[in-house]
Amino acid sequence: MKDLIKNSTIYILLGFLPTAVNFIMVPLLTSYLSKEEYGLLSISALFQGFIAIFMNIGLDAAFARYYFNVYKKRKLLHAYYSTVLLAVLAISVLLFGILLIGGDTFLHLVFKNKRYHFSDYGVMTFVLALSMILHTIILSYYRNEENLKMYALFSIVTLAFTVVGILVGVVWLNKGAYGNIVGRSIAFSGVVLLYLVWYFRNRTLVVRMTYLKEMLKYGVPFVPYLIILLMNSSLDQWMMERHFTLSELGEYNFAFQLASLVSVFIYAVFNAISPRMYKLMAENDRIHDSEIGNLNRIFHFVVVFAIVAELAIISPFTTLVIHNKEYHSMLSYIPLLIISWLPHLYYMLYVIPIMFYNKTRFLPLITAAALAVGLTANLILIPLWGVIGVCASAIIIKITSFAVTAFVGKRLRILDPKHFQLGRNHLLAILVFVAFIAVYLTNDYFEQSYRTWINMLPLVVFLAYSLVAFRKEINIVLTLFSKKKTEV
Repeated sequence: MKDLIKNSTIYILLGFLPTAVNFIMVPLLTSYLSKEEYGLLSISALFQGFIAIFMNIGLDAAFARYYFNVYKKRKLLHAYYSTVLLAVLAISVLLFGILLIGGDTFLHLVFKNKRYHFSDYGVMTFVLALSMILHTIILSYYRNEENLKMYALFSIVTLAFTVVGILVGVVWLNKGAYGNIVGRSIAFSGVVLLYLVWYFRNRTLVVRMTYLKEMLKYGVPFVPYLIILLMNSSLDQWMMERHFTLSELGEYNFAFQLASLVSVFIYAVFNAISPRMYKLMAENDRIHDSEIGNLNRIFHFVVVFAIVAELAIISPFTTLVIHNKEYHSMLSYIPLLIISWLPHLYYMLYVIPIMFYNKTRFLPLITAAALAVGLTANLILIPLWGVIGVCASAIIIKITSFAVTAFVGKRLRILDPKHFQLGRNHLLAILVFVAFIAVYLTNDYFEQSYRTWINMLPLVVFLAYSLVAFRKEINIVLTLFSKKKTEV
């Protein structure tokens, strides 16, 4: 357990490090990037998300899944690894040729704004998308290998290159959003290229069509799901682009990035514990039920803490650190974006068995249901509440995703009750959500000087409840760390 806590903590920190650095760079970037430039970055992110689906067609997920079937056979594992990397490169070359012909037509059809063209922004976004896909596969390989040194080295080098790239493109060359995209694309592609040259220096390039067909059989069904998922997760920004100005889209994009600190933490925690969880589930031994349940409870607990912590600090951070006051108006809705990750946490918990037991054919149905509800909510709430309506719809989408996923899991009888004994965690989430609603609805009745303290109510509720309900678990963790300190 001590090694699990140690390694998980390191993986979480490495996953969170890029966002932490971006957080530190916020005062600088907001001085060089206007809200309109952040709007262009939002369009770039939407385009990148869409083309990335067709560049890997689920191969990254397939490799992560089949890794555990072959990891003990090193030559076979290399064949899978080499095949997936080369397949992504080949597919990307084909897609790039198609976009050279019809890229601008597609962009003008989907987006209202006409400043973003494939010939400039789009090409560099494509390079960035390809590099990030390969980067994700490489990190997945070393995470599953539990090779912490390579994982850490690759992550930190990429981060360093990215920071330099952004600073050169945005600050030194003063190229705004375009400089940001170019800087990141050169950084990611440079690191990935250096890694591939190093990895294959004494290994052969291998493509096994049998393995590729096997992975495609698993991954391709993800494509419709990923398209719907992208539409679902990006619906808010697309609605902002269609119904609001580029400046308002940029402000929302910046707010979304700050609120997504929680999502980065969620996926960092998930990536730290998921290999262990999948291994335990693959062994299909009842002796592991308790550990799987503990992993689910830990995941829930630390993510809820991250949510209430960001709710507490976002207001003072914005007013004290972001000197460009044109961004301060986002404080009226950014708490809604942060709390929306609470139902998403439940979606991630209940989707694990669906993924593990290869019930992925239900994922498009789940996401389509959430998309339909979210689209309806946006069309109703935007005329009534404006940007607040977009944020409220984002919460509704995530609640729908969680509810439908839980329903499907129960109908398929793949939600093992011993893995989901979350009674105390459920009550914690309810209390935090109620405290948040109370704070958000009453905030306007208090002066700004008092709001910082009032916004801490969800955090206070979390701490008070945890000290009572999770006293035993807290003592165990403290004991483990104290023993480790004594051994040192």
